[in-house]
Amino acid sequence: MRTRSILSAASLLLCGTQLVAQGTWTAKANVGGSVRCWGVGFSIGHKGYIGLGANNVNLTGALDDMWEYDPATNAWTQKASFLGGPRKGAAAFVVNGKAYVGTGADANSVQKNDLWQYTPGTNTWVQRANLGGVVRDGAVAFGIGGFGYLGTGRNGTISLNDFWRYDANANQWSQRANFAGGIRNGAAAFAVNGFGYVGTGQGTGGGLKNDLYRFNPVTNLWTLMPSSTGSVRYFATGFTAGNFGYIAGGLTFGFQQDVWQFDPGASQWMQQSNLPVALALSASFTVAGNAYVGSGGISGAPVTNFYEFTPASTQAPSNSWTPKANFGGVSDIGFVPNRTSAVGFSLGSKGYLGTGMTSQIKRNDFWEYDPAINA
Repeated sequence: MRTRSILSAASLLLCGTQLVAQGTWTAKANVGGSVRCWGVGFSIGHKGYIGLGANNVNLTGALDDMWEYDPATNAWTQKASFLGGPRKGAAAFVVNGKAYVGTGADANSVQKNDLWQYTPGTNTWVQRANLGGVVRDGAVAFGIGGFGYLGTGRNGTISLNDFWRYDANANQWSQRANFAGGIRNGAAAFAVNGFGYVGTGQGTGGGLKNDLYRFNPVTNLWTLMPSSTGSVRYFATGFTAGNFGYIAGGLTFGFQQDVWQFDPGASQWMQQSNLPVALALSASFTVAGNAYVGSGGISGAPVTNFYEFTPASTQAPSNSWTPKANFGGVSDIGFVPNRTSAVGFSLGSKGYLGTGMTSQIKRNDFWEYDPAINA
């Protein structure tokens, strides 16, 4: 009996440790350029990008530089400056291998509703259609299924709850259902398995939040999810790793260091290992299952600190399948075919599939799949 009690206590201690401390943080090469906060972060393929922002926590002035990070070499390379001019509090999303950056405020705190497309292969910026809504900063954005979504933020000092969808092929915005959590500024967002999630931030009357809402782009509906068990906050950063979403850092009555993981399958939160430093107004992105968080403010001073987060797992513990982008091959009549007798293999971080038959027709096409961009 005594042995069983000791083992039970040890098991409880181990389980408790797993519930509180998950994943590891590793310091990496500092973000290129000057100190910055309230910038943007995004990833395309196997590279990450951080840029724009302000070089002080008073959020005066603005920056227009953009930096590319290569996890393989742990090195930053400066890329073409943002053509929209110096910008802070902007929002960014990625669609079809291209980044879209817009809204925010310029060096004189004049808010914007413009949108700019960045193509990494040519290192060029091209202006696209302005957001259909009012000018704003402090908005959130994410990309799902070939569309970008952007909303909330503040117009002047008035917080907003409108949400918009951008069709990159048509270069056109259309308004979607308003964010169901009410007006919101400085929220955090992430996208997991075809759904967008928005939560925390500053709401009605300046009150801070720890809530979370899920957006279904097919039904255009918002659903309230369980609130984070962490404290209320705003200006946290949100990111995705595998089948989980994360909210890290932020501001309450001081700079926060805690990190929280949301499991959409179980609709529950789990605390992760803390950021190495308390951080708010930071930028983040994910490459090959690892998340990266950098820049931002630490106790009143902007920094170039940069950290890699390796999750304990990127997969939900349940035995489940997740749909991905359809196979790229098409039949002779233009429909996505059922392909039989094909072959497949992997090289490095990419997969390959081809040959086989469709409608009794032998095929010789071959396709490469990149899990990092699901394309």
